Amino acid sequence: MILPVIVYGNADLFRELFNGIAAALGEADYGHLMHLAILLSGIWAIMRYSAERNVMSMLKWLLYYYIACYIVLIPKVTILIEDRLHAGATAAEAVDHIPLGLAVIASATSHIGSGLTELMERNFSLPDDLRYSQTGLIMASQLALSMAAFQATDIDVKERLQQFIQQCIAYDVLLQTYSWKTLAESDDIWTWVSEHASPVRFVVTRDDQGVSHLETCQAYATQLTRAWPSITEGVAMTQTARWWPQAQQAHTLIQQRVYDAFSFLTRMEMHFDAIVKQGVMLNALLTHPWKQRHTIGNSLIAVLPLIQNIGEACLYGAFLFIFLLLFFPFGLQVGRRYVSALLCFQMWGPLYALLNLFMTFYAKMESSHVLHLSAYQAFLNRQSDIVDVTGYLACCVPFVAWGVTRGFSSLLSYATHALSNSLPHASPNLALMPTVQPSITESLSEMRPNTSITEHPVSDMPPHPPPASPSPSSSVPSHKMSHPTVSATQHASDAHLPYVQALSHINTHHDTEVLYQGADGISDMKVSGSRAWRDNNPGNLRPFNSTHLNEYEQHMGAIGIDHTHDPSGKGYTIFASEADGQHALSAWVDRHQDLSIQQMMQRYAPPGDHNQTQAYIDDVSRQVGEGQHTCIAKLSAHQKTMLMEAIVQHEGFRQGDKRNHLIV
Repeated sequence: MILPVIVYGNADLFRELFNGIAAALGEADYGHLMHLAILLSGIWAIMRYSAERNVMSMLKWLLYYYIACYIVLIPKVTILIEDRLHAGATAAEAVDHIPLGLAVIASATSHIGSGLTELMERNFSLPDDLRYSQTGLIMASQLALSMAAFQATDIDVKERLQQFIQQCIAYDVLLQTYSWKTLAESDDIWTWVSEHASPVRFVVTRDDQGVSHLETCQAYATQLTRAWPSITEGVAMTQTARWWPQAQQAHTLIQQRVYDAFSFLTRMEMHFDAIVKQGVMLNALLTHPWKQRHTIGNSLIAVLPLIQNIGEACLYGAFLFIFLLLFFPFGLQVGRRYVSALLCFQMWGPLYALLNLFMTFYAKMESSHVLHLSAYQAFLNRQSDIVDVTGYLACCVPFVAWGVTRGFSSLLSYATHALSNSLPHASPNLALMPTVQPSITESLSEMRPNTSITEHPVSDMPPHPPPASPSPSSSVPSHKMSHPTVSATQHASDAHLPYVQALSHINTHHDTEVLYQGADGISDMKVSGSRAWRDNNPGNLRPFNSTHLNEYEQHMGAIGIDHTHDPSGKGYTIFASEADGQHALSAWVDRHQDLSIQQMMQRYAPPGDHNQTQAYIDDVSRQVGEGQHTCIAKLSAHQKTMLMEAIVQHEGFRQGDKRNHLIV
């Protein structure tokens, strides 16, 4: 199998890189690293299985192992490196023994970037301009600036041309045979001066033996005319060495590119020979040769595409390390971010194509329609300014590409989330139950608009007991009357109540009540308020089974199930105290700390169950002060507290009446 990998410049760099990757994968040392990664990830899987007693943790590890070894690494293919920037100038480079996973990723991402670039150029370009994918960034202006370097490469021919200007042209102007204005407005200076060379004025020349001779300016011009093909050839070789040093058809390529650039900018139909002849004469007639200003913007034109190539090369090389991480549980997320980073660099090409269109069109509008001595330096100055501005604007491309790629990153995040949801979670009784929106009666009694009572199974939490006694250091100031603070500190009024059972019902006044019964016969009644407050369940967590509580749920402090106003019949967990409910919510969040805020909230309030999930995510992200793609594990302790407080607020914790009763 042969998979093409598209690059824009520096094909040799990528060829050597992929050859190095193929060689490194065949080394015994890399095999030892792979065995170590398999061992560590296997130990990780065994430890998770020992703690959670769920065979899925081992099955998931075996799945990761199979994918990494038998799909990503072991199958080998040949890649064909195609340099689109020098298409037709350099041959494609083939590299064998590349892992299938790397080859597919490199080929797919590079084709995405190349396809978008070609799409931009097909629909957002002029018919006669120089496209980015063919020549590079703002190549028309750069080739125009290279005209300042047009000169005879043969020293003898160069001296003879200067002598002709000093002895013949200068005197013809002084004697008013023709004027400087005539020369300054001529489209073909050499043809004019050679046809009007004086037949009576002489030029002193020397032959190879050093003997002096006198030749008329007219005869001297005839000799120089015969030297123009060699001058043109020398200029072509110089420019090819600068722009396309490895081109297979250098002379033809530079002729076509220079012709395209000048015909586009000046609207003048001049062949390459005529452009070189005019450029050499313009440079020779200038008293002070024009020199391009060396600015940061000018340097960035060459540096930024090189940075793109280096960035892509580094990411391709990083495959050696990324592969070792695929065996671990977080390998899927690492792979997603790896692909996202490659896509980010591939977005540079389409954005460069757009920038090239805008600036090339601007250069055409600002360029003069003539190539005269009178406008020559102004023409070069304008092209230099355009190149500088393009360089500065190109600095924005990496940041714009990063912003665009975030869309792809979100798409990959959803795909990863869907894949992970297709596998059962490795914890006891961990399957998530579908969410059912509360009835209209319950929603009206809650009096909280845009609030959905979501399902969050209590069983979906790590198997560790709540703290025997709350730590003072974990306590934070509680909210005023609206909802409890998210901490392990038990509510003051509940500290002395060892509730062992709770029952919910609707009284004759259509008020929802929850009766908390203690072992000593003392009971409390919670009336009205929100379900989260009545059930001591700030997160509205559901039980795993709608008819009874399992041992783990009882260990977490669950003492009953509330079925009131719940058409689904699944019920909501009733906890012995607000502290137990808060701890259960905290444990649920800790269980999902390897997910982002967005991914966790999509599990907490799935969008397919009548939840306003995105609004929920936005609200939580805003209160936490982080983006929705931020990993939970990266949040500080204060931010985690704010996250759980945001959930409690959104779930609608509203206090009602609390009454004491004595059971006879």
